[in-house]
Amino acid sequence: MGNYGLSLTIFGIIFNVKKGWFVKWLSKYEVIDQEPFRKIDCLFGFFVFFIAFSVYLHTLTPTIGFHDSGELITVAWTLGIAHPPGYPFYTIFGKLWTTLIPIGNVAFRMNMQSALFASLAAMMVYFITLKLTRKIIPSIVASLILAFSLTFWEQAIIAEKYTLNAFFATLIIFILLKWQEIMSQKLLLVFSFILSLSFTHHFQTIYLVPGSILFILAISWKNRKMFNRRIPRPILQKIKFLILRFATLPLRMNLSLSFILKMVLVFVIPLSLWLYLPLRANQDPIFNWGDPRNLDNFIIHILVKSYTGYFLSIKESLIRLSSHLGFFTLQFNKYILWIPIIGIPFFLKRKILLFFFLLIFIVNVLHSIRFTIVNIYDYYIPSFIIMSIIIGIGLSFIVRFLPFLSFFILLLVLFPYLSNHFQNTRTKFFFSYDYGMNILRPLKKEAIAFSYGDYDAFPLWYLQHVEERRKDIASLTWMFLPCDWHIGSAKRLHPNISFPFSSIAYKDLKYHNIGGVIQERLNKIITSNFDMYPIYAGHGIRQEKGIADNFSLIPDGLFFKLLPKDEKRLTEELEKTKIVFLFQGKGFKDRVASDVWKNYALIYNEVGNLYRQKDVDRAIAEYKKALSIDSSCLASRLNLAFAYIDKKNYNEAKNELEKIIKEDKNFNPTLVHYGLGLVYQKEGNFREAIEEYNQALKSDPNNERARQCLEQCKILLDKE
Repeated sequence: MGNYGLSLTIFGIIFNVKKGWFVKWLSKYEVIDQEPFRKIDCLFGFFVFFIAFSVYLHTLTPTIGFHDSGELITVAWTLGIAHPPGYPFYTIFGKLWTTLIPIGNVAFRMNMQSALFASLAAMMVYFITLKLTRKIIPSIVASLILAFSLTFWEQAIIAEKYTLNAFFATLIIFILLKWQEIMSQKLLLVFSFILSLSFTHHFQTIYLVPGSILFILAISWKNRKMFNRRIPRPILQKIKFLILRFATLPLRMNLSLSFILKMVLVFVIPLSLWLYLPLRANQDPIFNWGDPRNLDNFIIHILVKSYTGYFLSIKESLIRLSSHLGFFTLQFNKYILWIPIIGIPFFLKRKILLFFFLLIFIVNVLHSIRFTIVNIYDYYIPSFIIMSIIIGIGLSFIVRFLPFLSFFILLLVLFPYLSNHFQNTRTKFFFSYDYGMNILRPLKKEAIAFSYGDYDAFPLWYLQHVEERRKDIASLTWMFLPCDWHIGSAKRLHPNISFPFSSIAYKDLKYHNIGGVIQERLNKIITSNFDMYPIYAGHGIRQEKGIADNFSLIPDGLFFKLLPKDEKRLTEELEKTKIVFLFQGKGFKDRVASDVWKNYALIYNEVGNLYRQKDVDRAIAEYKKALSIDSSCLASRLNLAFAYIDKKNYNEAKNELEKIIKEDKNFNPTLVHYGLGLVYQKEGNFREAIEEYNQALKSDPNNERARQCLEQCKILLDKE
């Protein structure tokens, strides 16, 4: 009995052998249809793959996107270390894929890799639904509804890690259903291997673990061999009988300790891929995020300890729950989301499967509501997969009782396809690529360029180290300045640049004031290199202490060139400034593309501000350029209005100010009403001017200019 001690403890706690709740809970209908797939079933599975892959290729992003796209592509191509947890499987597979598939540019190939895994995941959803329902049409519809859902489609056409997660998740679910069908221990070993392999990519598949354990134990219990001995009457014999019954339980469930150890061994083998991180880090790759060469850094990296600040408290998470559940309506729309209700009878007879799916859903949601990243939709893909399978089950009931509706059910695929086609057609999505090129192109030779964060840094990484453009530029990222792995990479790439500060161990960063470290390192790099190299700062950091205070800034492309505090030098540089942006990007702009698009307008706005005191006509032209790019840029519209006032074009000024009030009455009300007051005062309409100045003072009682103008208007009104 000692050989089964561990298993006995586990099973004894979970199961009441004689009259426990678990016995009563299990249903005699749990067994899924055991018929093997026919050729026609498999052909339609390949059909689903072909349709999904064809649509994805037709809408594929031609180059890098925003978010982690530029970083992941660059890391795969250069065999570097990605952001936590490191993604060793994705990195190695991506390198093989981009090397062996000579189609298009490297970014296009990585985007195609996402499309491949998304199509495979959709195909697996078809086979899962078919195994549960034996209905081809509902299975096709379920898989394509997932394939064309908003977030899943979006991830399928860009280099990201989530479609590989989806493929692993669907493969794991299918393996468990197949195991339930034939009860082969080999399939549990395959399950253990695939689950472990998925962990070497991303821990998102951990959402499946509680449900998978429950499923395996429940099915094993249901299929256990019965202990066919009579219960003896003497008390000692009865105790011996019960001990023997418990001791043999793991064997009777085909889950002996020796087999569990085999599963553990098979699970451990793929985890060796994690050794890629310290081994490669020791070779000092170009991108060595977290530098996981030692045990401390390795643990911090794979356990994502540097991202703990992204999690909310339990109370805050529960507040977000209702809004996050609304994501499902956004993915599947209201015409489809009611269908799972029809499948309730299916789960009433298959409670193990119900709890398997329910646990995946609950664990996924409870984790994701705590995470504060902007692209949180992507973390719900496991739940979207479960929802699509349940939709297929609901549709199978409709087909079973109303078979004449089969054709119309196929039309349901058109709802997500037509709803999401425009938003996910990215064949001309060059916005990230253009953004990076418009940063790099104007920079002077051997310049040092400080970007703010990943949205401007990752495109530069790709352009410089995959397409090998402007490798003379030292690209430094403000948010990574405290990290020695980032500074170390810059030192290796640009050994002549001075970095006059001591290093800080990755594990010790938590003991430092990160903002203070960034400020110190930023200022030291600038001051020690200012006389030798041109230095540029991006939008997000140009107002940093030490930059705005000590230097004049002049736009040069999308970044600002740092100049000495010298008005004559600033004027000379301004006369030479000619801002020209090249654009290839067209079509739908996602949230990030829309945000960075505004930076083009802000550059023209800044040029206009520099010209305002010297050449008002040129300033007006620059403000108009800003508004032609982003008509919602109210700062440019306000500046344009005051430029018109300077030029005494009061009607134009009034029109611009009224447009601001119409669009957003809360935008800088002090200046808007002050400007209108000036217009009315210049036109001799003192009553209106007084009203506007009062509005300005209501917003800012300390505005002396508005108060002085108000007093002037009162005096002038009294004289009338």
